[in-house]
Amino acid sequence: MNFVNGNNVLLTFGQDFEGPYTAGANGTYTEQIRSFSIVDGVGGLDITNISASTPQDAFRRRDLNVAPIAGTGPVGPALVALSGVFTTNGGAWTVPVEISTNGTPVMADPSSSNTFKQSMNNYKCPRISLYSPSRNENDIVLAGGISLFTYQGGAFVYDVNEGFTSQGSVVVRDSSGSYSQYYLGNLYPDIINPNTGNPFLFGAGAEFLMNPNLPMTNGLINLDGLHDGDSLGYIFGGIAAVQPDFGNTTASDQLFEVFYNTVPEPSTWALSGLGTLDLTFVFYRRRNS
Repeated sequence: MNFVNGNNVLLTFGQDFEGPYTAGANGTYTEQIRSFSIVDGVGGLDITNISASTPQDAFRRRDLNVAPIAGTGPVGPALVALSGVFTTNGGAWTVPVEISTNGTPVMADPSSSNTFKQSMNNYKCPRISLYSPSRNENDIVLAGGISLFTYQGGAFVYDVNEGFTSQGSVVVRDSSGSYSQYYLGNLYPDIINPNTGNPFLFGAGAEFLMNPNLPMTNGLINLDGLHDGDSLGYIFGGIAAVQPDFGNTTASDQLFEVFYNTVPEPSTWALSGLGTLDLTFVFYRRRNS
């Protein structure tokens, strides 16, 4: 559920699931955006202006990150639904869906070679939304969770099982409305599982709790107004996994503070390359050039 433009609410995709959660049980996906307004009526709160978009197969999504966006583009300032699960064969969706304030979804053609496809952090995870007014650019930091690709041994490796990871990325929407994604490295400090000797993997289902004192523009953290050392907020909850696939999981009781710091820009930003990252949760801020 997302509030946009005052009292207007958008229910973004999701499913109606009844009964126990068992293997092969899918529930009923809405495959649509449902829009309504919450008003303070005479007898209490009331629901008005109810509408829904036409269901589409490509909107069979749940457990996804939905972020506010500012600036120009096909739908103007609104929301973007990133990735999410599951396709009919159990995979993850990769093409983002922009949603206008009245609940109209717009998605680029997945078959086009020019269409952006999200490679990492495809499941619900901590999301940090920033906006640079000077560049008219949205930066959406995705911290860990479950991912189609992870960086291993000098290359990006595809995981058909969509494994747990502590690696993160940033999805960038530039001034033209075009998208790109950049790798940020391992975003969580190593907390060792005593049974395996390996670090727990964090982020899946966790929440980002934003510092209320940050500079804001259009409801987003103003990237231009940040300074090195600023605390952006905290990450809490979600899943702690012992390994990427087919391992035990537990509820995370860790609290991670997120700091903003600028670091040298790596020579290659895109998911075909690797940048170095010193971790207390920092991310790259590109030069204006």
